[in-house]
Amino acid sequence: MPGDFEQTHENILNSGKQNFLAYGYERTNLRKLCKDAGITTGAFYRHFSDKEALFTELVEPTVQGIKNIYAASEEECFEFVDKNALTQAFQVSYKVIEDFVHYIYDYFDCFKLLLMCSDGTKYSNFVEEIVQIEVREAEKFFKLLKQNKVKFHELHSEKFHLLTHSYYASVFEVVMHDFTRKEALEYVHTLVTFYNAGWRAVLGI
Repeated sequence: MPGDFEQTHENILNSGKQNFLAYGYERTNLRKLCKDAGITTGAFYRHFSDKEALFTELVEPTVQGIKNIYAASEEECFEFVDKNALTQAFQVSYKVIEDFVHYIYDYFDCFKLLLMCSDGTKYSNFVEEIVQIEVREAEKFFKLLKQNKVKFHELHSEKFHLLTHSYYASVFEVVMHDFTRKEALEYVHTLVTFYNAGWRAVLGI
């Protein structure tokens, strides 16, 4: 029956999430996962092709949501650059990081899975993928600065990448250390203030 299939699917997702959180992807035992879901391994394969397909269903919507947050913020930031309002452009980062933190806490378990339990999956480089998104957006930002004849100090791509990686590694500490939502918002607001001042000093803008 359709209802039974849907309930079983939900049970597998719940059991998968709890087992992945407890043991990590690589050490999660499929038989135990199925036992906790109240199903056989045969029943599992009627829902998922393998363990990684289950992990993907748990986290992929969250990953796509992050990309949507960046897409929404990009247009606003670039509009300020077009108006040569660089201070306002940098201020956008406060709103973006607040939206990002709220998103993290709306899907906190998924971020735990991505950051702490994904070894052995295609998501093991999750932080690096976020950094690459930021790097691509920054390249567009720098190109727009040039188009608007804004003078700035160009930064070697490797240095820029490393600094961006350090920023996101710092942001994700809120997940690694189980900050409350309020603590996380206060922390990242300080973090953005620190990094914005640093970026503007390094770029000379």
